[in-house]
Amino acid sequence: MGAVHEMLEVAEQECKSHGVAVTTKRVNVFSLLRSANKAVSAYELADSYQRTFGKPVSVITVYRVMDFLQRKNLVHKLETTNKFVAC
Repeated sequence: MGAVHEMLEVAEQECKSHGVAVTTKRVNVFSLLRSANKAVSAYELADSYQRTFGKPVSVITVYRVMDFLQRKNLVHKLETTNKFVAC
C-alpha cells in the first residue's frame, strides 16, 4: 500500500502546483485505479467506487477524472480496450 500512498501524494502535489483542486472523487478514483494493479474500465471503476465508498459516482465523472489524470501524466489510456492504467 506504500506505493499507492506515494503516488497519491505525487498526484496531490501535482494538482496543488497547478492550482487545481484535489477533490475527494479524484483521490478516490485514482486510489482505486492504483490498487487494481491492472487495466480497468471507467465502468469497472464506477462499480468499485460504489462498493468501496458506499456512494455512487457516474461513469461520466470517472471519465473526467481519467482525462484530468491523463493530462497530469498519472494515467495512461489503453485505446484498444478503452481501459486505464496508472503510470
